[in-house]
Amino acid sequence: MTEEPINPVHRLWCAVILQAVCDMESGAKIKRAEQSAKTNIRSKFALKDLVAIRKDAFNWAFDHKVYPGSFVWICDMCELDQKKILNMIQTKQGRKALLFGLIKERRSELDS
Repeated sequence: MTEEPINPVHRLWCAVILQAVCDMESGAKIKRAEQSAKTNIRSKFALKDLVAIRKDAFNWAFDHKVYPGSFVWICDMCELDQKKILNMIQTKQGRKALLFGLIKERRSELDS
């Protein structure tokens, strides 16, 4: 019995969630930018951007509105467990587990 190939559209929308989780994991980048911002004007702007991107990613995931491209909409369309993902992204450990799980799953797809 062979597995059905993953729908390319679903793969694309899952990548949107993956990017949001990556953006949420930008804490280390923010700390480095904070250090640079003390002496470098460009770093001050980079720091503001990183903080805004991280905040936007969390706001997007925890927004319960349903519209094309929303977190809820993507989860419904791709048959993902929205509650499980939301629980995972609330902690650094959960975000890392989600990221590494998706990366591992993606590698196994490429190997088959």
